[in-house]
Amino acid sequence: MTQRLKPAIAILLGTLVATCFTQPIKHKFLYVDAARCSLYCVDQNNPSAFWAAGGFTTNGHDIQLVGSNRVMASNQTAYFEFNIATGEKVVTVRNVNITNIQSARRLPDGRTILWCADKKFHYIDSTGTILKTVQINDGGSYIRYFRITEQNTFIFGAGNALLETDTNGVILKSIPYGECYKVLRTHDGMLYAANGHQQTLSKMDSNGNVKKVFGTGSPGFNYGYIADFNILKNGHIVATNWYSNSIGGGQSGRGIVEWDTSGAVVWSYDSARYRIDSPHALIILDGLNTAVLNDERTGHVEPVGGIVGVTQRENAGSGGHDAVRGMQDLVRVGIGVAAPTGAWQDIARPGMFDMQGRRILVSTGTCPFAPRAIFLNR
Repeated sequence: MTQRLKPAIAILLGTLVATCFTQPIKHKFLYVDAARCSLYCVDQNNPSAFWAAGGFTTNGHDIQLVGSNRVMASNQTAYFEFNIATGEKVVTVRNVNITNIQSARRLPDGRTILWCADKKFHYIDSTGTILKTVQINDGGSYIRYFRITEQNTFIFGAGNALLETDTNGVILKSIPYGECYKVLRTHDGMLYAANGHQQTLSKMDSNGNVKKVFGTGSPGFNYGYIADFNILKNGHIVATNWYSNSIGGGQSGRGIVEWDTSGAVVWSYDSARYRIDSPHALIILDGLNTAVLNDERTGHVEPVGGIVGVTQRENAGSGGHDAVRGMQDLVRVGIGVAAPTGAWQDIARPGMFDMQGRRILVSTGTCPFAPRAIFLNR
């Protein structure tokens, strides 16, 4: 009898140990509540770090980490930048000729693209001056987020299709599809689309064949409108799940939900307790480097491949992290190659080196006694 019980006891003890050491999921994240016209920062491991920033005047939509520990947030008429640590609004950029903004993306060269409901991409500089406008002609009508892909194309839902265009608006691919708030393409070519009023999120192959649907089969969980989402590195998906565009209308459920790879709900953020009404935009901050520009080209929120900063310290190849300048001082002159706006422009033949696991480009430029290094993310 004793020998028979040993395996069962071992299994029971293993289960108890695993249970005791399993930690509840906690996140640090940013989200926009459109009804309340506000941006929020929540750190479940440090509740005192919570802040709320208003001042959008109209519904807030998109957000992006733009470097210098700031988050860019757009509403229908402008974009703003907020200090992630304090919630202070430090930048406001508005152009009266650009209206009904649905999405905003900062580029590595400092320009910003505003995507509007009239299916126009406006490239603007830091003052709001329009540098270029691209019109999309596809016949669709339901416009929300757009995202930039690894191939430097644009991908978005258009009400009747998932579209991919080049940066000049030429349609490269069209997949028949219904309502879509946001679509991402991961490095393996899979597509993930938030389906808005359909209350689901779909995982598809590159031709739009659905492989899995998230948001179904969750007993006791009330789904509303699936809008923004993040694909985490562990494969989990965290999505906003809102119920109303009016204050007080979202108290019937949980405004942010996390699914594991099987589609099971493993975490959620309670709408009634935290007064979430219509969370549109979301960024899970866990482990992210907010000092540099991030986007979702690979399907994940992560630093844009390319420049982190430039050091002007002598003998930079052996150190120099303490003298890194910001991305706003850089001019992009090629893929993964950049130079500051000053005298140092001679990087036609830079050397590629490795320093503490990070790729760097080194050039002596116009001064052979003061080598500079460009630090690359990957």
